[in-house]
Amino acid sequence: MVSDKQVLANRENSLKSTGPRTKRGKAKSALNARRNGLLSKSVLLRCECPRRFQGYVTSFYDEYKPETATEVALVNMMAAAHWKLMRMSHFESVNIDAEYVKQQEPAVVPADFGAADRAGLAYREVANNSRVLDLVARKEGLLQRQFDSAFKSLFKLRASANVRAA
Repeated sequence: MVSDKQVLANRENSLKSTGPRTKRGKAKSALNARRNGLLSKSVLLRCECPRRFQGYVTSFYDEYKPETATEVALVNMMAAAHWKLMRMSHFESVNIDAEYVKQQEPAVVPADFGAADRAGLAYREVANNSRVLDLVARKEGLLQRQFDSAFKSLFKLRASANVRAA
């Protein structure tokens, strides 16, 4: 998930903003909360922090500055895919950590095994006795492709808009 340090950096950067100045900009800005709220309802799990997610999505908006409805959709897709990608990474580590705890029992693993040895055994156990790692890897690949596709589409859209404007 997003670190507290990153959320704090996002907040500090947002304080430097003077905000929209034109009527059009203010009207567009007023829609951000509604858009992000809808996105968070479809992406967040109950155990995840809406405020962190809002900060995360805002960092994507700050970086890519979407101007059209299509650009907003693509930026939302990128933010959602990357958030879910981080979630999958977390799920993988949770499963390995749970197995690692079992490896702490002396009857399971020799006492002279170090932390790295135990982590390796925990990984092997999860990989051999569960489909979790396969499912996580497949989902990570899908989410990475979604992110990459939205990213490429955003830049193709902008490139074609620049060609038309020239």
